[in-house]
Amino acid sequence: MSLKKERYQINPTKYDATAHTPLLLKMLSQGNSRAMFCAEVKIAVKTFYNWLEMHPEFSDAYEVGTQMSQAYWERLAAKNIGTPNFNYSIWAAIMRDRFNYSEHKKIKFKGLDTVKTAAARCLSEVSPFDNNQNPLEYVKYKDNVIA
Repeated sequence: MSLKKERYQINPTKYDATAHTPLLLKMLSQGNSRAMFCAEVKIAVKTFYNWLEMHPEFSDAYEVGTQMSQAYWERLAAKNIGTPNFNYSIWAAIMRDRFNYSEHKKIKFKGLDTVKTAAARCLSEVSPFDNNQNPLEYVKYKDNVIA
């Protein structure tokens, strides 16, 4: 018995706007990924990116389709939140990896002065000190809070 490699029929990389653009929108609106689209039309991801660069209508469809895909996954969570069979961990991983969702807010500061000013504002709002004490003095004293 000999084992032969199975050969797959690969489509030529010729772009067809009338076929590929609607299929992309349909697949993404159902929550499918870019990789699933590429597998469906039997193209490489590199070809997909070439199509994005060369065909503006395809690029627009991908942008809209990505939003539709995100909306699909958000509706799925809204519909199933609180149900015992809903796997939040898997849903969160999909959202994080595909749509850059995060449970944590990232704050970027331009420089140390900005950090000290922001810390001073926070401390002045919930200061454990009396009103005569300057929160910036506390920031200078507690450098390890900012570091």
